[in-house]
Amino acid sequence: MRTIGSGMILAFAFCLLVTSAYGQEENVGPEAGDFSLSPQFALSHAKPENGDAFGTLTLASGFGYFLTPKVELGAFLFVGTSFAKDQNLGDNLFISVGPNAVYHFQFGKTQRVIPFIGAGGGIYYQKFELGDGSDSSTDFSVGGAAGLDYYATESTSVRLQLRDDYIFADENLNSLLFLVGLNIIF
Repeated sequence: MRTIGSGMILAFAFCLLVTSAYGQEENVGPEAGDFSLSPQFALSHAKPENGDAFGTLTLASGFGYFLTPKVELGAFLFVGTSFAKDQNLGDNLFISVGPNAVYHFQFGKTQRVIPFIGAGGGIYYQKFELGDGSDSSTDFSVGGAAGLDYYATESTSVRLQLRDDYIFADENLNSLLFLVGLNIIF
């Protein structure tokens, strides 16, 4: 857990360093009252407290509302499958959904690179195939994120994000996700 926290701090520091990338003339990014849609793809590394680590392939989406150009409240949805030793892709399915809050470090309207941090929690459902059948569980999760948006146009950015989720289950699970996608403001 300490290594993950250190990695997130380094990622956030890097994001702050790149904030010097400003556009020439065009105003970019969100305004108060704007909505956002963030379709993303993720790879992750998950580690149960008492088990073998495994990876996941995840489709993710976020939807948000900007209270101010810097403060966004929203929700997330992750749907994924795991791949691990002695498993086939698709043997396990997980779905996670919940609210989140995001703070964007926007320092000017022509700033093309906008770092952000966020936190949230939600419900985590998983169904997994075992040698003698299947099982499922529904649990709670909390997480934090750091990343950056690079605005290629006035309202569309390429999003890079590092997210760390902790799932409270019979066997607690820590999941580190690297997400790549878009953030569309409307």
